[in-house]
Amino acid sequence: MLSGFADIPPVFSTNLPLQGRRQGKVRDLYQLAPDSDGTARLLVIASDRISAFDIVMPTPVAGKGSILTALSLGWFAFLRARGIVKDHVLQAGIGGIAELEALDPTMRAQLTGRSMVCRAAKVIQIECVARGYLAGSGWNEYRANGTVCGIALPKGLRQCEQLPEPIFTPAIKAETGHDENVSFDGAAALVGGATMERLRALTLSIYTTAARHARDRGVILADTKFEFGFALDTAGRATDELLLVDEVLTPDSSRYWPADLYVAGRDQPSFDKQFLRNWLLELVAAKSWNKEAPGPELPPEVVQQTVGRYLEALDRLGLEDVRRKAFRERLAGATHEEHVHTATVPSSGATIIDGRLLSLALRASIKARIAASTRSVRLDAVMVGDDPSSAVYAENQAKTCREVGIDYRLHRIGLGAGFDEIAGRILLLNGDANVRAIMLHLPLPEGVDTERIQSLIAQDKDVEGVNPANIGNVVYGRRSLVPCTALAALEMIESTGILLRGARCVIVGASNIVGKPIAVLLMRAEATVLSTNKYTTNLTDLTRSADVIVAAAGVPGLITKDMVKRGAVVIDVGINRVTDDAGKTTTVGDVDFQSVREIAGFLSPVPGGVGPMTVAMLLRNVVDATLR
Repeated sequence: MLSGFADIPPVFSTNLPLQGRRQGKVRDLYQLAPDSDGTARLLVIASDRISAFDIVMPTPVAGKGSILTALSLGWFAFLRARGIVKDHVLQAGIGGIAELEALDPTMRAQLTGRSMVCRAAKVIQIECVARGYLAGSGWNEYRANGTVCGIALPKGLRQCEQLPEPIFTPAIKAETGHDENVSFDGAAALVGGATMERLRALTLSIYTTAARHARDRGVILADTKFEFGFALDTAGRATDELLLVDEVLTPDSSRYWPADLYVAGRDQPSFDKQFLRNWLLELVAAKSWNKEAPGPELPPEVVQQTVGRYLEALDRLGLEDVRRKAFRERLAGATHEEHVHTATVPSSGATIIDGRLLSLALRASIKARIAASTRSVRLDAVMVGDDPSSAVYAENQAKTCREVGIDYRLHRIGLGAGFDEIAGRILLLNGDANVRAIMLHLPLPEGVDTERIQSLIAQDKDVEGVNPANIGNVVYGRRSLVPCTALAALEMIESTGILLRGARCVIVGASNIVGKPIAVLLMRAEATVLSTNKYTTNLTDLTRSADVIVAAAGVPGLITKDMVKRGAVVIDVGINRVTDDAGKTTTVGDVDFQSVREIAGFLSPVPGGVGPMTVAMLLRNVVDATLR
C-alpha cells in the first residue's frame, strides 16, 4: 500500500451537497459561493479515477488524486513565483470554506489531500501541448510523414530523441474521446490569432522552465499539455487576464522519464501511466479488450505499479522544496523597500496551511528513503497500562508505520508498574543493538515521574526528542533528534516560503517540547524571537507586531483577529476539547480560526494542521535515527 496516501480511502466519485457538479475524467468540480470581493470560486477535487485510451477504468487507483494535487500545487507555486503565468489556485484544502463546514466526516474524508479552491474561469477550448522529445503519437506520425502535428522535422530523428527545440502543437478539447490535433492557424480561427500567440508563448515558456528544473532533479519532461482560461470579473464576464487552470505538469498530463536510464532510439521507462497502457495493450493483443467502454478491472499489482510511478515522480521532483524555494525566490527578488516578511492576504482570506497535504508528501519521501535503504527501519514503543486513548493512538501509529515500511513493535507493561519496572524496560531497549528508535506512550501511572523516565531514553534513540540532552543539543545547534511538534511547526512555517532571517516571531507558550524548542529553532534561522505565555500582560501589543505567531498555550481561542498583523503567518499548535451549551464537544485550537483567517496571510487549522505533520515528523525522526 502507498505510504502517506494509504490512510485516505480511494475515491472514485464524489456527490457533495453543493451546486453545479461537473465531472471530468479525473476531477469533480462544484460551485462555491463568491468570496467577499465577488470572485467566483470552484471546488476542484482530484479523484482516484484513471483513464487510458480515453476510457475511464472501473478500478480506482488509491492515492493517485492526492499525488496529482501535491504535484499540481508544487508546480503552480513554482511558476507563479517566476512570474511566468498567473493561475487559478486560491487555496489548498477546504479549511475555512463555509459551505463545507457542515459536511459529515465521511464526506470531509473524501476531500482530504485532494482538493483545491480555485477561481472560476472561462476555459479556452484548446489543449496547449509542448513537445521536447519525439515520442508517442508524435513518433508514429514522424515515421509516416516526417512531421509532428503537421510541423516538419529534420530527417533521421530516432524514437524518443530530443527535438532541436520544443514545438507547440495545439489540439481541440473534446468532452469525450480523443482531443483532435489542429494546426496553429486552425486554432487561431477558433479563438483568435492574438490569443493563440499568447498561448504559444506561455506554453513554451512554461515547458522550458519546468523541463530545466526536472532535468536538474534527474527527470526528463518529454512533453506535456496545459489548459488556460480567462479570469472572470465580479459580474461573471470574461476578462483579458489569462490563467493557467486545471492540473499542471502531472503524470496524467505529462510524459516523465528517468534521465539516468534515457537512451534515444527506444521506448523509455516512465513515471506516468504508460505501465497501465502497456498492460492494456497486452489485453488488446490477446483480444481480451477492444479499447471500448467499459474498461477492464485492474488487478492489484497494476494499481500498485502505476501509483508507484506517480509517487516516484513526486519524490524525484522535490515539489515541497519547489514550493518553498519558489516563494523565497519571489521575496528575494523584491527591492529593499518592497521586501517584507509577511504575505499579501488573498481576497478569500488567509491561505490555509494544510497539514494533511504537507504530511502526504513528507510520508512519500520517507517511504522512498526506506525503500532505497538496505537496512530495516523499526520503532519500539513502550505503553504502560490500558488507557483507551493511548491504545487507539498506538493502533493508528502501527498502521501508519506499516504504510511507510517501518516495523512497529509495541511493548506493553501492566498498569501497576512502578518507576523501576518502566525504567528497566527502557534501559533494556537502550542496550539492544537492534533497537534504533524508542518512544514512550503517555500518560504514565500516577506517581511515576514522566520526565525522569523520558530522560532515560538513549538520546540517539529518542525519536520524540524528549530527553533533556536532545533539547539541550537543539539549543547548542548540535545534531540531534528534535521534538516532533516543534519540527512540525517549523516545517509548516517554512512551507509558506517566508524569509525567516530578521522576521519577528512571537511564541505564545513555553513548554519543553513545543514552545521552547520552536523558539530555539527559529533563532537558529536568524529570526528575532520573543517567548510569551497566556499571562503576558501586553500580549496583544506583542503579537500584533509579529510576522509569525506560534500559538501553543493550551487556551481555546486565545489569539483573536485584533492580535494579528495583516499578512502574518499563524501556526496553531493548540488542541483543546470544548463543549458547547448543547453538550456537543469539538476540537479547537488556540486561535479563533474564523476571525483570524480574515487578516492572516497563512493560517494552520485545527484539526488538520500541526497534528498530521507531528506524526510525519515522528516517522522522519525514526528514519533519521535508524539510517544515519
